[in-house]
Amino acid sequence: MDILKIIAELHAERAAIDEALLTLQRLARTRGNRRGRPPAWMALVRGSSPSPERRTRTLSAETRKRMAEAQKRRWAAYRKAKEAKTIPAPARRMVRGIVRACTDISCPPAKAPLH
Repeated sequence: MDILKIIAELHAERAAIDEALLTLQRLARTRGNRRGRPPAWMALVRGSSPSPERRTRTLSAETRKRMAEAQKRRWAAYRKAKEAKTIPAPARRMVRGIVRACTDISCPPAKAPLH
């Protein structure tokens, strides 16, 4: 067996072990307080790319038109339901615990019942 080949394999193995030790040391340092997305170096160690390529979907003009019409119908229904809920009631004024219907501020004050 070739001694130079054995030495090259041992160097490669040592590099892999050093990299594994470095990764484990990083994980041990940030184990308890790390939240959220993992750092970029961790994604590279796991073998996945940091941001996978996304395919863009191509929609036909007819499909886009149908989607736009459907959205317009949804918004129209939403506005119609909102208008039905907010029918303006006559203005009301609280005077000494009695609710009076008033159309303007100049209404005479209501007399409170004597209990």
